Amino acid sequence: MPRVYKRKTAREVDERRMRNAICAYLKGELGLNASAERFNVKRTTLQSRVKCLLEKKEKEEIIRSMEDSGNESDDQSRLSKYGNKFKTSQIFSVEEERELAKYLKQCSNLNYGLTYHQIEQLAYEYAKGIPGDLVPDKWEERRCAGTEWRKGFMRRNADLSLRKPESTSLMRGTGFNKPRVMEFFDNYEKVIKKYCFKPEQIYNLVETGLSTVLKPVKVVSTKEKKQVGQVSSAERGETVTFVGIINAIGGSIPPVFIFPRLRNIDEYLTDGPIASIALGNKSGWMTSELFIEVLRHIVQKTKCSMENKILLLIDNHESHVSVEAIIFCRDNGIILLSFPPHTTHKLQPLDVAVYGPFKSKLAIAQNDWMIQIQDERWRYGKSQCMQISLIYKLSLHPM
Repeated sequence: MPRVYKRKTAREVDERRMRNAICAYLKGELGLNASAERFNVKRTTLQSRVKCLLEKKEKEEIIRSMEDSGNESDDQSRLSKYGNKFKTSQIFSVEEERELAKYLKQCSNLNYGLTYHQIEQLAYEYAKGIPGDLVPDKWEERRCAGTEWRKGFMRRNADLSLRKPESTSLMRGTGFNKPRVMEFFDNYEKVIKKYCFKPEQIYNLVETGLSTVLKPVKVVSTKEKKQVGQVSSAERGETVTFVGIINAIGGSIPPVFIFPRLRNIDEYLTDGPIASIALGNKSGWMTSELFIEVLRHIVQKTKCSMENKILLLIDNHESHVSVEAIIFCRDNGIILLSFPPHTTHKLQPLDVAVYGPFKSKLAIAQNDWMIQIQDERWRYGKSQCMQISLIYKLSLHPM
């Protein structure tokens, strides 16, 4: 039997003819086949209706009620209504399933989403708590709901789907809350009104780590192979910090690269983004000293000053809030505003929508280069339309 039954016909039963056929058969005036043929109803439907009625009432009572209903009115709304002959195995009502779906959505919003197996266990426990013997024997044996029920539940709630979540630390999950976000936007509004910043004067700076060996892209291979290999430059790559800087109208400043090197750093920028700069240290991560160099790069490209100030949105990493950095920004017309801790995955424009596609394209470009397509180059930056729509999405401009 198929999981989802598709009705092959839209035929409906004429309840008046069915009532007359039942009366004629129960009175003994006509046989089953003759009654069905005379009143033009299906024999199997007539047989099912008679059997159902005889299980509940005596023959004389059925005939009397049929004749009384026929003498009252010809209105179809007064005729007896019958369900189909198949017994349903429905466990939850529509309202109960709606509450279950609402609970699953709430768990997902709190970063505690449930797997298919956990949903089946939850459904079993939910059914056990409902009055009445609703739990099927198979559910009792497995101590969880069946796979068929789960598939039907997901089909009935089309707004639910199986998703692969991003790893979110406990601090991020609890740090992103309404009071903190509202406090940030209150400060943001005050700064915008105080300095009357235009969209082209609002910048976002975010670092991200890029490995010299990225995750291989999907390739076409035979189905029989259990494991497919793809050539790479090394087993494990080294991390290079990429500093992206964009503004609220889709413009960008040439990026900054921080390499885990101390000598001949400029050689790594061969054929790289125009006007970008390379910095280096032992770790390849941002430090307070290197952040000063990044700020100098921003001042050089934006021409900001005490008369022409800019707003720089950053995270509150310790390398960004050193005394030297704050003094440099104060003397060069840079207003710093940091996002609340553990909220950058939701508020930073670059983190939200730019770096994901950027890294995917970078992996493709690296793979193409490894298979000798040398003319593939990656141009930094996303389209202006995407960046502008992102700024509006995160409510960073206009107010």
